[in-house]
Amino acid sequence: MKSCKTGGTRPRADCLIARAHCYFDLEKNDAALADLDGAIKLGTKQADAYVLRGILHKIRHDYAGSLAAYEKAIAIEPKQARTYEVAAYLLAVCPSPKHRDGKKAVRYATQACELTDWPRAGEIETLAAASPQTAHLEQALN
Repeated sequence: MKSCKTGGTRPRADCLIARAHCYFDLEKNDAALADLDGAIKLGTKQADAYVLRGILHKIRHDYAGSLAAYEKAIAIEPKQARTYEVAAYLLAVCPSPKHRDGKKAVRYATQACELTDWPRAGEIETLAAASPQTAHLEQALN
């Protein structure tokens, strides 16, 4: 997996993102991050690249970098529930208190639930984790 040669900038960025997912699955996080950085330098507008980048930053305990990547993903594709869910979860349970934001976590988790019409347990679980009170959980379950 040394090269990712295709014609044009967009196919190359797509290739780098796909390879980054493969590296991530193999737990080769440095290589995954390098490919994502390469795709971003090529100007990718795929929210998925930033979501995976955020996950990789979270693994490294770079919570500011993780949240910045999630915010970029939301800006690129504001209708993607997964991005709101992963951002909400980190905002709710981050080990670093300075990166926790309960109100924003509830807002993002609610947005994820609304984008999926509330059927998926993952988004509802994230809302429960984000909510300092059970009122939001009761609302999610009704």
